[in-house]
Amino acid sequence: MSLIVEDGTVVAGAESYLSVADANTYWTNHGSPSAWTAASTAAKESALRYATQWVDERFWWGGVIHSTAQVLDWPRQSCYDDEGRLIDDASIPWQVKQAVAEMAKAHIDAALNASLTRGGAVQSERVDVIEVTYMDWASPETDFPYVKRLLQPLTVTGTGSILPVTRVA
Repeated sequence: MSLIVEDGTVVAGAESYLSVADANTYWTNHGSPSAWTAASTAAKESALRYATQWVDERFWWGGVIHSTAQVLDWPRQSCYDDEGRLIDDASIPWQVKQAVAEMAKAHIDAALNASLTRGGAVQSERVDVIEVTYMDWASPETDFPYVKRLLQPLTVTGTGSILPVTRVA
């Protein structure tokens, strides 16, 4: 089954924010890791589907969905970035596309749904005969700080509402 890509026009049955061709271009421009290059088109499509789902499930976006007919969280209306700029409501932000590319490659490297490593909150670490102790409250999932930093400007953090965060001049 061919990957159905959301382009900002509320594509029926959309499964990903990024096409395989665009993900290939992203990875070619960013060093083309061998695991991504070696993967089959079917594996890349599957990874892009999973990465899109992963991103949508883990981030609380600013604004509101564009249409009740859409399957994915983007496109959105009334979403502002951290500089107060309105995101075009008929597009998918570049940050979301890059995050999906990053997470798709991470899924190719090691299935995201099978991750048992713990991210962040290291209590202690030994270098010789490597040993890491995590805080009791540390998430059992792998941490992806680059993806978090990439998407943070599009999210609502700690406000308790889905209204866009705007700056006061």
